Parts: sequence; C-alpha cells; structure tokens
Amino acid sequence: QVNITHIGEGIQLSLTGKLEKYSEALGRNAQWTRSQKIARLPPCLVVQFGRFYWKATPDSQDHSGVKCKVMKPVGFQSVFDVYEFCNDKVKKVLKVARDKALAEEEDRVAKKLRGEDLEDDNKEDEAMEEDDEEAAALQAALAMSVEPE
Repeated sequence: QVNITHIGEGIQLSLTGKLEKYSEALGRNAQWTRSQKIARLPPCLVVQFGRFYWKATPDSQDHSGVKCKVMKPVGFQSVFDVYEFCNDKVKKVLKVARDKALAEEEDRVAKKLRGEDLEDDNKEDEAMEEDDEEAAALQAALAMSVEPE
C-alpha cells in the first residue's frame, strides 16, 4: 500500500510498476520495471479512486481479513495537466499551446505591473484567438485522439 496525496502521484504510480518475467540472458526470472506514457489523449480522462484495501486478520478464526476504507484525502486541481505523463509525440503537439498560453500570461502580468488597461487587451485577445498555429495544433491533437493504435 502506497500513501498517495495528489492525483498526479496516483496516475504516475499506475503508469509505472515492477513485474517478474523470465530472462533468457540471465537464465532465470528477473524483476523488470514497466514504464508507460500516454500516446493518445482521450476526450475525457476518467480516474477511478480505489479507496479501499484488504487488511489481513490472521488472529481471526471466522475470516481471513476485512475490507478497510482509506480515509486520507487526495488533492487535485480543477484543471489537470497531463503533459508530464505523455510521450514525446503528444508533448510536441501540446507544447505549442502551452508556450502560447505562457506567453499570453506573461504579457498579461507585465501589462498589469505597468498599470495598463486589461479590458482593451482582452478584446484584442478574443479577436486573435483563431490564429493558424493554434488551429493546426488543435487539428493535430484531434487527429491523434482518434488515430487507431
């Protein structure tokens, strides 16, 4: 049993693991480390919280154990960033939108520090939202989400 305090830790744990397989080079069973990455983003990411565990009760004569509820809280944000869990191909597509969002946020903060009016900038941002680079990145992400494996 592992103590998970954030949803990202749980997802990382589910994408990695150890398994025992026979190695012909060694001539015996060996421990292998399994590491997976997300190759295709789903339209909606579903996360199931396994909030129970089996606790053995060796002293009991009528049953071998009991199901116990995990009472520790698991934290998460309202927007979950899966960038670190993706493979390089998906990261390349996501990086375009991430860089653009970061640049916009930096511009917004810089203008706020200079005391410029943000309402005029918001109107300009809404008008420029449909640029070609973002549309191409979204099309690539959409194509990857429906691409068969």
